[in-house]
Amino acid sequence: MREAPQPRGSWSFPYAIPFLSYRKRSPALEGNAVRRYRRRMTAKLRKRFVRAMFAVACAVAVATAAGLVLGDGGSSVWSQAAGSDAGIVSLAGAGLCALASLTVLTLFALKAGASVSPELFFFSLWAFGLVFELGRPLGALAFGWSPGLLPLFMRMTLFGRYLCVLAPVLGSVFSVGLGHERTGMLAGVTGSAALFFAAMHPLSNAGPLGGFGYVGLMRTFEGALTLLALVNYVLAWKEHRDKSYAYAGLALFACVAASWALRYGQSWIPVAAGTLVLGVGAFAHMKTLYASYLWR
Repeated sequence: MREAPQPRGSWSFPYAIPFLSYRKRSPALEGNAVRRYRRRMTAKLRKRFVRAMFAVACAVAVATAAGLVLGDGGSSVWSQAAGSDAGIVSLAGAGLCALASLTVLTLFALKAGASVSPELFFFSLWAFGLVFELGRPLGALAFGWSPGLLPLFMRMTLFGRYLCVLAPVLGSVFSVGLGHERTGMLAGVTGSAALFFAAMHPLSNAGPLGGFGYVGLMRTFEGALTLLALVNYVLAWKEHRDKSYAYAGLALFACVAASWALRYGQSWIPVAAGTLVLGVGAFAHMKTLYASYLWR
């Protein structure tokens, strides 16, 4: 007996299994899929974004160097820092943070910018935030030239610090199962939240929380989120049975701790130790995740 003709766009039994059956897609659904794909942050788009961050970091570094060299800006900065060794150490720490940022972003822009690892992309966001520590010498320059610009450079420094607070923990959620198509959305959330908190952060100790110290509160907040990022990497290690996640989490924690030493160090010993730990930790974090995603 002749079989009845099957509808166009489907298969006959036994191939009409629910999860294997073929169904003809409508043009509207295909258009929606194309639009969703275009909104994703692809590897090529991530590479362009990393290069844009590298260009901005270079511009900030060149502007700071030009301000220190041209005119009497350099003398005003060093005259303010000459009163104590802590002031000179603070300026040196800001310069070392910028140097670390430019080094990491150079490696990403030339080599690893197109990596499929969203964790590495958010690590480049963290490194990008370090270059805004140059807002401290720029603020000293502005105090000598135009005191009205001082709050602007202070908020620039705060923007970089909040970016360094948020980028590690938001990048770590990809290791525990968040889809790569969310990279662009979380990158936008990171930048917008850092800008919002930097704009709302008070520049003086006046207010109900002034007695506790905003610096202490920010360090506590950053430490809690860094521990959360470390927990995410440990969970990824337990789930995927891949030790590279544990190594990457420990290296990231070492990088964040070293950046604290460079920002808040009051003597040369923590600054020197932080420089060494930051270099080793950044190299280990980048190499581990880059090799892990290439292997997979």
